[in-house]
Amino acid sequence: MIQGMGKMSVVFVLSTGRCGTQWLYHFLNTRLPDCWEVTHEPINFDYAPINNSPSQPLNKNPQILLNHLAYIQDKVWSHRYYVECGFPCWRHLGWFYEELNCPVKIIYLHRDPVQVSRSWLKQNAFVPPILPHLSTKELFHPAAPAAQLPHYQNAWCKLTPFEKGLYYWAEVQLQATRYKSEWPTGNWFELPFQQLTDRSVLQDLMGFLNNDVEIKSIDVTPRDKFQGIEQDAVDESLIHRHPDILREATRLGYLGSDI
Repeated sequence: MIQGMGKMSVVFVLSTGRCGTQWLYHFLNTRLPDCWEVTHEPINFDYAPINNSPSQPLNKNPQILLNHLAYIQDKVWSHRYYVECGFPCWRHLGWFYEELNCPVKIIYLHRDPVQVSRSWLKQNAFVPPILPHLSTKELFHPAAPAAQLPHYQNAWCKLTPFEKGLYYWAEVQLQATRYKSEWPTGNWFELPFQQLTDRSVLQDLMGFLNNDVEIKSIDVTPRDKFQGIEQDAVDESLIHRHPDILREATRLGYLGSDI
């Protein structure tokens, strides 16, 4: 832990991606005062969540990650708040909590698993590439260190890309549960996707960020620069083959008409 830093806070969004982080970035970037720096996926997949883990965060790309940590530390030293609205950091939040001697706050942004997986399919996540020399865009893998559903390795090659997206969703939610059990209650804000543009919820979010900006109106225009391409028909009922995923979906209130 770096000693001597002030009490400026650092905020990370914990999510799977494809659930509003771009919209949230634009909202916060236009609402928060100049002493806040709001970013969106500043180092993207250099977080290497498949190779790195909460207990071993520097297995891959250590210098990039240490440089990024130093960048955030510099913002805090300069009396600026820092917000990172990006999903690839989800395995490094405990590391930031340990290394930054300032309040580290989490906005836990989640969406139902079917819609997340469908949206990632539009980005070709887990879809075998057309050309054999190209690699598959894998967001996570059950053989990754500290994966919480490692038994999925046995059937991984038989799962559809949609099912692999569901698996990835569940891994993120399980990790979020672990974080929440260790995090100070006042530094954790849960934000379901369906409430993302709710004015009263966003007003509560401003309070969580210790900001008194009054939310009078909201621009609900979608902010998605990665539109992607709609895939062929997806059998959404495949989720019912996966009790671990259904359990997490039920816990978060998503076992309804969409599942």
